[in-house]
Amino acid sequence: MPLPTPNSGESQADWISRCAGNDVMLAEHPDRQQRLAVCHSLWRGGKATAQTRREQLRYYAEFRAQISDTWLPKYTAAAGKELVREANEVVAAVAEDAPFENLTAQWTERMIAATRPLAIAMAVEGYQLAEAEFGKRAGLAGLAAKQTEIIAAFDRAELLANHLAPDVDRWLRAVTTRMSDTTLTQAVIEVDRARKAGLTGAQLSRTLRTALVARSKVRSDLIARSATIWNYNEGAKILYRDEGVAVLEWLVTQDDVLCEFCEPFDGRQFEITGSFAQAGETVPGNAGGTITPFLAVEHPPLHVNCRCAVVPVV
Repeated sequence: MPLPTPNSGESQADWISRCAGNDVMLAEHPDRQQRLAVCHSLWRGGKATAQTRREQLRYYAEFRAQISDTWLPKYTAAAGKELVREANEVVAAVAEDAPFENLTAQWTERMIAATRPLAIAMAVEGYQLAEAEFGKRAGLAGLAAKQTEIIAAFDRAELLANHLAPDVDRWLRAVTTRMSDTTLTQAVIEVDRARKAGLTGAQLSRTLRTALVARSKVRSDLIARSATIWNYNEGAKILYRDEGVAVLEWLVTQDDVLCEFCEPFDGRQFEITGSFAQAGETVPGNAGGTITPFLAVEHPPLHVNCRCAVVPVV
């Protein structure tokens, strides 16, 4: 059967969605990333000739954010499970009048173990999506030339995971350590509040558990949203770096058009080896607000719930 083709008046987003779910495409290209790459190629051949490169890249930014959303349930569940476990350990320590300030190191290691496989997988998919944007399957060309024996020994997905892991691991440890510190700070506040209210025994434990678990559920969702966007953009950035791209451009997605912090970043360019904002730098919004990232912002997210993307300047 023939491959599908874009219809007259069909938007690029509608076309990609229809193409990726087409029976012929599913049969001939069972691998999702390969199928997406073919759909992008068919669009460029049939409909995209009149589009500007910037319009195409903005579409890719939107598409990247949408695909990253598919990981939210898994990441939220993994992070949430660990945060609830941490909350219960605080409650147990308080009930036994034992310290809990020394638990942060084990919280960090457990959270990393629970979320690292997801973070790596998202970065790999971000890398592969960026390949589709470039209309390539080669990627890692320079790496392959230097490490042919490794490529021969490993499956490509495993090679990509190993290639991306060092950068992902540095980020994951930094943010997870901060998460553990936040858990401790929140626990100290809740314990102090409950004791000042005169709560003891079972009532103290019940109140603490309710407050800390409720916070855990909210935090796990926010953590997942930041992690999905970071890892997808990290994978894309490494693909761009492997392809010799020197400059990145920040693109705002529709979700962030009205964000006072992201909107001023739209179209901003920076060397791929640099940062859009430094750690500890005060970033002003266009409505008078400010945010201060604790890590250098090499790509989105700029803030919690940010859904922006970086694209190559070529």
